[in-house]
Amino acid sequence: TTKLADKLVRSKGFAWLCTRNDIYGDLNQAGALYDINPGGMWFIALPAEAWEPSIDKAAVEKEYVGEHGDRRQEIVMICRDIERDTVEKLFDEALLTDEEFAEGEAKWASYEDNFESWMASDSEDEDENGEEDSDSQQGKNAAGEPPTKR
Repeated sequence: TTKLADKLVRSKGFAWLCTRNDIYGDLNQAGALYDINPGGMWFIALPAEAWEPSIDKAAVEKEYVGEHGDRRQEIVMICRDIERDTVEKLFDEALLTDEEFAEGEAKWASYEDNFESWMASDSEDEDENGEEDSDSQQGKNAAGEPPTKR
């Protein structure tokens, strides 16, 4: 089995976790350090009147795919000594199967989720001014086992 973490130089992007349908994960990784944090709400999860006025509603909705709207994976990776097909295979293995996807959001909510809480009310990483504490910005060891897809 190829250990992607050993070959990964840099990655960034956002991801849809089936257990967290309203908030996208913001991924940033460089070397052995990585963070996966709440990136914000998917547009499909917000009423249009809650969108920032500068958002081009038509352009966003043009990207929607069915009932899931703008939810998707969009990750850019820089790797060394690994074939693209190998990386794609590893990512494909992390996706829901067609059967799991067909089960829908109610079932997905029951899946195991090994990520830390992304609740907006979680403020333990903020100082008294609401700023993110510098200690919370430190990455985690990417060589560790990644969380499961559920």
